[in-house]
Amino acid sequence: MSLHSRRRYAAVLIAAGVTLPLAGCDTSPGNAAGAAHDITAVSREQLRPGGTVRWAVDEAPETFNVFQADAGEATDRVAGAVLPRLFTLDEHGQPTADPDYLESAEVEERSPKQRVVYRLNPRAVWSDGRPIGAEDFEAQWLALNGEDTAYWTARNAGYDRIESVEAGDEPGEVEVVFDEPYADWQVLFSPLYPMSVTKTPEAFNEGSRKGIAEVAGPFTIEPDDGAKDGGRDGRKGTKSGKYKDGKKNDGKKDGRKKDGKKDGKKKGKKAGSDASEPTSVTLVRNPRWWGDRALLDRLVFEELPRGTGREKALDAGRLDIAEVERDEALEAARAERAAASSVQVERTDLTQDGKPADLVSLPKAGPRPYTVHRALEPAYTQLALNGSSGPLADERVRRAVARAVDRGTLARSVLGPHGLPAKPLGSHLLMPGQPGYSDQSAALGPQDVIAAQKLLAEAGWKGGPRSEEAEAKGAAGREDRDRADGAHSGDDKPPAGVLPTYDLPLSVTQPARTQHVVLGRQAELWAAAAEHGKSSKPYKKAVRAARLARAALAEREASVAQPPRQRPFVKRGKPLTLRFVVPEGPGTEQLRSVASRVVRMMDNIGVRTDVVEADEPGYFKDYIAAGEYDMALYSWPGTPYPATDARPIYAKPVPSPDGSLVVEQNYTRVGTDEIDQLFDQAVSELDDEAARELLTRADARIWAAAGSIPLYQRPQLVATTRNLANAGAFGFATPRYQDIGYRN
Repeated sequence: MSLHSRRRYAAVLIAAGVTLPLAGCDTSPGNAAGAAHDITAVSREQLRPGGTVRWAVDEAPETFNVFQADAGEATDRVAGAVLPRLFTLDEHGQPTADPDYLESAEVEERSPKQRVVYRLNPRAVWSDGRPIGAEDFEAQWLALNGEDTAYWTARNAGYDRIESVEAGDEPGEVEVVFDEPYADWQVLFSPLYPMSVTKTPEAFNEGSRKGIAEVAGPFTIEPDDGAKDGGRDGRKGTKSGKYKDGKKNDGKKDGRKKDGKKDGKKKGKKAGSDASEPTSVTLVRNPRWWGDRALLDRLVFEELPRGTGREKALDAGRLDIAEVERDEALEAARAERAAASSVQVERTDLTQDGKPADLVSLPKAGPRPYTVHRALEPAYTQLALNGSSGPLADERVRRAVARAVDRGTLARSVLGPHGLPAKPLGSHLLMPGQPGYSDQSAALGPQDVIAAQKLLAEAGWKGGPRSEEAEAKGAAGREDRDRADGAHSGDDKPPAGVLPTYDLPLSVTQPARTQHVVLGRQAELWAAAAEHGKSSKPYKKAVRAARLARAALAEREASVAQPPRQRPFVKRGKPLTLRFVVPEGPGTEQLRSVASRVVRMMDNIGVRTDVVEADEPGYFKDYIAAGEYDMALYSWPGTPYPATDARPIYAKPVPSPDGSLVVEQNYTRVGTDEIDQLFDQAVSELDDEAARELLTRADARIWAAAGSIPLYQRPQLVATTRNLANAGAFGFATPRYQDIGYRN
């Protein structure tokens, strides 16, 4: 988890199987290590210097400035390797001063004003030889405090609370005074840019998009002599990403289709983009670096989005680190197990030497040339309920929908196959393992179908699986039957008027028969290989049959919409129907599987769903941000600083002069004044325990409002080359890029 993914806090659309005690290289789900992070930890002395690591990112950086709105994963990665990060995080999200840059950093006064003193490492210098100093801190504060609107910044949280930045009494000291208390002061100045980037709006807005002239990390950006601008951008064939008239021009063509349909299902708007060759950023050792020398010669961040062949590149040795999808991780685990033991197939005929044989062992399958590290990513998937209009504007309906969701089943379906702890997430603000984490979901209540149906009835909805009409008919019918045969005793009678609901198996997206067919075809394939060999016609025929069966299963799994089984609740003659916007496209398989389960859970309480499928480019912009949905699934990253970072997500929307709502990042449009006040108190509380108590209270209020329903932490599945060390699923932990290397 990058420390600065919080800077923009745009909604993250990810399939649940995509983007943590130390683990080795075993990829068997049953042997998954602890949840905080999972890397192959090896001391530097056991690693050889040299070599190149190719690290897959979804998109090459549009900018090298993490504080701009379009900065992404690659921007964060590059900044982490080439710029000062004053505080690093451990696997539980706890910040610690980085001794490469700081001798200390402390709050030295709380009254009358908060004063923080940074004591810099005297060896810390920029790549041009200039010492890192107070002028760099001051320039970054002035660029990010929001007073000069010429700077194109995504957020100014924290910097807007600073009153002054100046050199301290001793050499290497920087003194920062706040005009109001700020609990999350450690989030500031990480990364720290040289004043050449932050001194002027032109350098900040445009210059930092092309490159960074001075760096102060173990790596520096390799100049690209072939770049058109001749700058130190290290990029190859990147899109321009430049701003014109204050807007980003990313070179993409609008390929959206309105109200498109496919296979009788509603489709969302589509967006296409120009095809281009893979782009990359290459980092090399910084010769002015004063800390532990980087082990690698080169670190290359290469554009290769999820779902576009990362596993093939890993198999071919063209990648060394890449987050992978659910199916790729599970296939790697299967290959690992197959390599450890032979597969046995029943037979009734004779072996080649004429002796009877009951079992034949197939040759061992080879393991993948990479290890898949599995951990709980510091990010969670939520069911978002749009409370701005429609049925979900009624809090009782939102609570009914929320209480219909079996979060435990969803968590097990996503995390269980990877051997990860499969408990539902109990907090909007903290991840398990973070100090102060506690489960506040009791403020909403447990999953309860009957309670959900009662809430809908209280909200004025009639009918449904449990209704007054059904109760009356059910009671009358039982009385008639009792009079006819005297069979029933009072204790044997079923609950009045409760129509059957269904306890569904884990897989609700396809009939069990289809699954049995797939398993049968797989068994036939193994038997054909054992009896006739893999070059025989029977084996090839069995391969075709197995592929057809798998294709049929995949087609059924791809369908999110499910035929209703229960009678719906109605009002004024119209059934209670919620518009459920679901992503489609590469990398969304896990999220779509979760969506199909949610559809069935809604049906169990008498709520119909109108499934709208949207391609990823338009899913967030056209539906989530625009508020064109009732229910949706998307993810938020976790943060070490929830008082600062989570407030915009749960802030109460306020009307603007033109009548529209200013929602910040609260795309559910559900909030209260009390939640806002608790966040404001927490961010100003310098006592850690008191701040955590305020956040706990805020979290309980967010649960009670039922706008955001956390489902589970996402699995973080990262493949690394087998002999690569100190890399993997980092979780919250800040990577030490200088320690990544190959075993001797």
